[in-house]
Amino acid sequence: MSTTEKSKASELLSHADRLHLREQLSVLGRDLKDLGRRISDSIRDSTDEARHRVSHYGDRVADNVRHNPLTSVLIALGLGALIGMLLRRRA
Repeated sequence: MSTTEKSKASELLSHADRLHLREQLSVLGRDLKDLGRRISDSIRDSTDEARHRVSHYGDRVADNVRHNPLTSVLIALGLGALIGMLLRRRA
């Protein structure tokens, strides 16, 4: 945009219009900052909850293995065999 075009555009916007536009941009900036903060808080809360659940289920699995070691070994053996068969078919 040339200097002449800029001055014409500037003339088209009154001082009051520029002040109003500046205020609107300021409000938009604050709103976006608040939205970003809320999204960040929500993600942090969800991550904390997921971490807690994974830890809880990990503890339950460990307890099940401790109380039923033979069953756990047989399940692991069966899953290993199944995965081995599936991978062999792909190759």
